[in-house]
Amino acid sequence: MPTFESHIPVSTNPGSSGESEIEKGESLKKRYASLISKYLKLNRDRKKILRDVERGVVDKLDEQAQFNLEATDSDRHAVHLQLEDLGSQFGKKGEDVLVDIIRQQNSLEGFGLPELSLLNAEDVRVGDWHNPYYFNVNTKALKPSDVSSRPRLLGVEQFGFETNEVMLVYGIVPYRFDKNHEHDNPQPHLPKDLDDRIKKAKELSLDTNGRLFDQVDSEYHEAEARIIGVIVSKKELETTLSLIRDNPQKYRIGF
Repeated sequence: MPTFESHIPVSTNPGSSGESEIEKGESLKKRYASLISKYLKLNRDRKKILRDVERGVVDKLDEQAQFNLEATDSDRHAVHLQLEDLGSQFGKKGEDVLVDIIRQQNSLEGFGLPELSLLNAEDVRVGDWHNPYYFNVNTKALKPSDVSSRPRLLGVEQFGFETNEVMLVYGIVPYRFDKNHEHDNPQPHLPKDLDDRIKKAKELSLDTNGRLFDQVDSEYHEAEARIIGVIVSKKELETTLSLIRDNPQKYRIGF
């Protein structure tokens, strides 16, 4: 089998010393965003290789396929290390980097939990007197909105949801209003497994250091969404995900 080395350069030194501190900060964040995009592309490449093997397009013992998979894994690992190094230069910890990657993917599929997703403090947007806050969610897709398409959001530490925490989303339930701004029989819009989602979210919050979140917010007068989830610290995210995977009947949606 051919040998390989990572194709990803390891330097993460800031730009020229002539930059102001603000310019350096913006430059670091742009490079960080670029590395996130590179990581996600490598992740897509990896998934394609595995998908081709599963579909029988290539044999799982094919030497070139194995080499491509190992090279992609190596490059992906190198980019992850760069993200941690670069992120540390503007206050991000390892768990912050992990959350940024997951949030961009908008799924926990990489952790074997494709039915779950994340919201973080930056997904809370300050509203007005009628609606003091709302979340960055897609009530048609019933999941968090893609990061790339969302409006400029304000990271806020309020409503018991802080910047060092994330929410594991168990449900996004849209409610409709009629022309008189009264609920137009919301029951048909409720998922059939809503009670099971709430039950499992409660159990997870009780069995961990997490907190149950079950509130309704509305971005517009004519619609609102009930958001159900479990808030956990970023530090405990991977441990919590392992617990969910190991106990699917107790915590997973659809089991």
